[in-house]
Amino acid sequence: MVTNFTKNIFFKFIWYTFFCLLLVSCNKKDKPEIVKMSINHYLLPSINGQSNHKFIFLYQEEDNIGSNTWNELQDTIVNFNYQWGNIYEIYVRKAKIVNSSKKVYVLKEEIKKTPVSINTEFIIPIAEKKANTYYTHVIKKDSPYFYLKNSVPIHCGNKYNELNDMLQKQMNLKGKFIHTNNEIKLVEIITVQ
Repeated sequence: MVTNFTKNIFFKFIWYTFFCLLLVSCNKKDKPEIVKMSINHYLLPSINGQSNHKFIFLYQEEDNIGSNTWNELQDTIVNFNYQWGNIYEIYVRKAKIVNSSKKVYVLKEEIKKTPVSINTEFIIPIAEKKANTYYTHVIKKDSPYFYLKNSVPIHCGNKYNELNDMLQKQMNLKGKFIHTNNEIKLVEIITVQ
């Protein structure tokens, strides 16, 4: 004999199964996907308000890996322990945040971590004026050091005083850097018009 309780449980089970199948089959474009990415050996500083993070990843995805084109990722990659001076190949789970155009990236697997040559040069902004606001990405410390976003040591050597003077004049600046042990070294200060 089938009781109302049993019918109720059976009906809920059927309804739950139908609902789950409906969710899985709908909106496949919003389902999380696993993508292969390459992350560059340096990061760009973000302008306050441009991103919730101090730095922007430079990345390549899938078929673009190995090209000369790098895209900017202004979100963090959850569980990813990034270290300057290394190019990474990783798998990430990329999913759209519900009711948002933003995506969340979660590290699935680190495939390869390749250190770049110590003499590899790269250029990043030091200070810039945007919409009549002056943004400096460096903080002055004891000579010969500045810190990029108060977290990455920059060994300025004999360019320490020159950089300090240019920042006081609120000049648009980029720096040419190389990697050294746990810091980056300022090789050249570039003024930007």
